[in-house]
Amino acid sequence: MTSGSAQTSVLAPVPQHARIIEFILNPNISTSQLLEVLESIAYSEKILIGFGPDIIELFEKKIEGFHAFQSYQGIGCTIPETQASLAVRIENDDCGKIAKDARELTATLSSFFSIARTQNTFMYLDGHDLTGYEDGTENPKGDDAEKAALISSTDIGLNASSIFTVQRWDHDISAFQKHPQEQQDHIIGRRLSDNEELDDAPRFAHVKRTAQESFEPEAFILRRSMPWSDDKGEGLVFMCFSANLYAFEAQLKRMIGLEDNIVDGLFKFSTPSTGAHYWCPPIKDNQLNLNFLK
Repeated sequence: MTSGSAQTSVLAPVPQHARIIEFILNPNISTSQLLEVLESIAYSEKILIGFGPDIIELFEKKIEGFHAFQSYQGIGCTIPETQASLAVRIENDDCGKIAKDARELTATLSSFFSIARTQNTFMYLDGHDLTGYEDGTENPKGDDAEKAALISSTDIGLNASSIFTVQRWDHDISAFQKHPQEQQDHIIGRRLSDNEELDDAPRFAHVKRTAQESFEPEAFILRRSMPWSDDKGEGLVFMCFSANLYAFEAQLKRMIGLEDNIVDGLFKFSTPSTGAHYWCPPIKDNQLNLNFLK
C-alpha cells in the first residue's frame, strides 16, 4: 500500500492547533453542482476533508464498511449521533492562519453548505488529555498504522482513502480530580506518573475497555484526538482514522456495556455530545481524487 496518496493529515502526527468545521448540504443541489464545488476546494497538507454518507449516496455510490454514525443507548449512558455532510479539519501552528483558511473555505462552500458546528482544538503537553493522561499510547505504528487507517482497494479512487470519526466529549474535570489519584489511575487504567498500564486496574478502566488486541477480530484504529476548551466547557474531541467502522463500533459498544454490562470509567466524568463519520478521499497530483464519485 502506498501512503503517499492518502491525505497528509491521516497519518501525520497530532497538530498544535486545529479547527473542525462540519457542514450540512443544502437541499436541491445537483451532483454536477456538488462535484464542481468539491473540485474547487484547494487541498493542502494543512487541510483534511471528509464527506458524509449523504454525499456518497447522492452520487449513488457505496463504500463497504462505511455508514452514518449510529446513536446508542448504553447502561446509564447515551452515545448521540450528529452526522453532517462534510467535515473539514484545518491545522496550523498559527491560529490566525487557521482563521484565514477557514474563512476562505467557508466562503467557497457557502452557496451549497451551511455550517452545522465548529470546534477549535489544541495539543496539550505533547499529546495529553486535559486530565493529564497521555492519549493514543497504543496507536499502531508504521505499516500497522496504514493498515488500520487506510482503505485498501483495487479502485484507485478508493485506495488509500480513510474513514474519519469525530466525537466531542465534554469533561467534568473538577469531578474527576475529586477522586484520589489511585482512583483516577483506575478510571483510565494507567498511572499518571509514568503512563504505565496497570495490571490490577478494574474491568471498567478505559484502557481495558478499549484494548484493541482483545477483540475478535482485533479492533485497531489510529487515534488523533485533541483537547478543546471554550466558554461552554472543556473536554476532548475524539478523532480517529480507520479502514472500516468495525473497530470503532466494537470499542464503543464495549465502552457502554453492551458486551458485558460493564460501563467504561470515562462516563464517570465525561459525556459525548456529538458523533459523525466521514469518508476522506485520497489525493492525486496534490488535489482531492474524486474519481470514485464520478
